Amino acid sequence: MYNSTESGIKLVARPTCDAEPDLLAGRELDDLVVKGPVEDVIFRVSPSRPWTHDSIVQTLNHADVVRAVHGDVANAYLGDHWIGSTEI
Repeated sequence: MYNSTESGIKLVARPTCDAEPDLLAGRELDDLVVKGPVEDVIFRVSPSRPWTHDSIVQTLNHADVVRAVHGDVANAYLGDHWIGSTEI
């Protein structure tokens, strides 16, 4: 289970059951980073308040991210921890 975004990035950070880890836990103040197909940073934003799962989805739905990804391969990270991809 994942959250889809308008940028095409699907997030796996939110646990779907009690046995799964919450990939957001402990990373709520890390930068949200989107990297392109050659691991180049195409979007980066620092949180103005701690990230929630919903605020990450909302940010990845923003027109700037949609334009940056533009149908290409992209991966999303909180800091250096992977939380989603267009290839899921």
